[in-house]
Amino acid sequence: MKNILLLTIILVVFCSFYSLAQIPRVISYQGVLTDNLGTPKSDSSYSFTFRLYESETGGTAIWTETKNLEVKRGLFYTMLGSQTAFGSSVNFEKPYWLSIQVAGEPEMPQRMPLTSVGYSMNSLKADTARYVANLPPTYFADSARVAGMIPNNSVSSEKIVDGSIDRSDVSVNFKAPDADIADTVRKAPPVFIPDGTITSAKIQDGTIQRVDVAPNFKAPDADIADTVRKVPPLVINDGAITNSKLASDAVTTEKILNGTIQRADVVSTFKAPDADIADTVRKVPPFVINDGAITNLKLASDAVTTEKIFNGTILRTDVTANFKAPYSDTTDYARNVSPSISEQVIVMDNTNYQTVTINSNRYVNLKEKISITSDYTRLQSKERLAIQGGGFTGTGTQTVYFGNYTIISGAHFKDVLLDGNWIEFHNCIFEGTIRLPHEADIYSSQLNNISTSTQYSIGDIVNSQIDNSTLLRVSSIQNSSITNSTIGGYDIYSSQGISRCQNNFMTGTKVTIPQDAIFSNNICRQSKVETGQYTSGLIVISGNVFDNKKAGENEILSIDCSNSSYKNLLIADNTFILQTNDPQAINIFNNFPGIYAIVKISGNSFLKGTKAISYSSNVPMLVSDNLLKSIPLGVSTSGNLIERDNTSF
Repeated sequence: MKNILLLTIILVVFCSFYSLAQIPRVISYQGVLTDNLGTPKSDSSYSFTFRLYESETGGTAIWTETKNLEVKRGLFYTMLGSQTAFGSSVNFEKPYWLSIQVAGEPEMPQRMPLTSVGYSMNSLKADTARYVANLPPTYFADSARVAGMIPNNSVSSEKIVDGSIDRSDVSVNFKAPDADIADTVRKAPPVFIPDGTITSAKIQDGTIQRVDVAPNFKAPDADIADTVRKVPPLVINDGAITNSKLASDAVTTEKILNGTIQRADVVSTFKAPDADIADTVRKVPPFVINDGAITNLKLASDAVTTEKIFNGTILRTDVTANFKAPYSDTTDYARNVSPSISEQVIVMDNTNYQTVTINSNRYVNLKEKISITSDYTRLQSKERLAIQGGGFTGTGTQTVYFGNYTIISGAHFKDVLLDGNWIEFHNCIFEGTIRLPHEADIYSSQLNNISTSTQYSIGDIVNSQIDNSTLLRVSSIQNSSITNSTIGGYDIYSSQGISRCQNNFMTGTKVTIPQDAIFSNNICRQSKVETGQYTSGLIVISGNVFDNKKAGENEILSIDCSNSSYKNLLIADNTFILQTNDPQAINIFNNFPGIYAIVKISGNSFLKGTKAISYSSNVPMLVSDNLLKSIPLGVSTSGNLIERDNTSF
């Protein structure tokens, strides 16, 4: 049965800044595996083969990767390139198309084009843009030198401004194709057409009249109609067509009346293919095959087809021990299986959402966005629902209750509060006043202008787009694009703040790390990262690129050492880029009240600014092996601070 792949999302992450914090060359890919009826395939492990082509059709794959993937309710997820790395020829500088083949099925006929995403905004060759942006303007250019640098025959028609070519720009023997010869044409003598040059192709069909031809003109066909009217009809008498009148091979099977050929009409050596040998067959003794004469050795391989097997005669003893019957032989098992997928699908819209009956383990198809004015509970306490399409909209106070272990895909939520346990969202859109369920996981979705409260903590956000939003409590954000947003904050739930923020691209965003967190391999533009004042435990900030501070802030990285019982903070292998007059890249302040604490700042690169580090705390700190360009370190060994092996250029 032919498989259909739906719900495909691709996010390509290829990026570098100044040859630091290299982004893995992998592609995140998700989809739904169904049969040709749209039914999700059963939960199991399937073999997938992914191929990249340089054209939409035809050609040879330039990259192939085969792997076994777990499919659950039809859903699967993988990282392309994690098993078979992309070769040097796959440089993503041209369009590529992706094809998929599942198990023994044929390769999917339609290929999907790859599209750019967050990290592709900083390509491996784009880092020269910063150098160009800082070059002084060029006020004069020697046109002769410029012209000398242009190769012959390299200026095409598209590069010339329409209407700008003057007669002085062309050679004396230049012949204009059209408008430029107008003045010359006015002065040219009349053009004479030589005799015999007007051919049939030059005469418009249907325009020749009788007055146009000579009196003795003889038309080949229609013009002799008057003569034809006077000719008597041609009559062929019976028997007039003799053998000599017929050309060889003129009589075909269609001209012979069925059943009229007799033995006298054929040659003596004629061998009829079927009926004409009946008389001979009557004299042949019957051919008898005795019972049991056809043994296994007499049968050729693959000779017995399903048509040769008498229905209902195959017994279990006739099949191998591991034989799995596709249909009727599984009757006893089927009695204990829940209804088919088609029987489980429930269709909901604005006309029946208040009356429809929904049970657990069902597929719910939301045909449209449902507008609610009060709490919606018909999905509550139902487990393992699969909800697809549509969505819910409200005014910001209504709650939609989902059951446990619900998977929601392709839905749109606006100004509603969502509740439930162990909920997964795939390819969804969230807008306005939103409360996401506790520990809900969000994949390949969009969060636009939303503000979540501290009542629940969001689980993982992966491969998603977050714009102009405030997410005060979230466990982790990975491989996502974050713009003009606030992640984490100071509140009584600060211990539930973000614990992992990795491989993201963020702009104009503020991130607060409460405790026991990893902030790594992110690209941060005009953004700020700070540690909460209640922070304890281990925090690692490494491998990030910080390009300028957030507007209105005094530093890129803010470390508040107050109110902590203990703290172990590592800031390593990051790149900090400041403007010349910016105060500092890292600010460490407030006294530490405990006895167990250390801050290590090592292996970082600092570019421009007033100083790299500002230190006004009693927390023990080691600053070592950092590189500085056009910026002083800002600290030196004294008290609880040790400074060594730092290099300035």
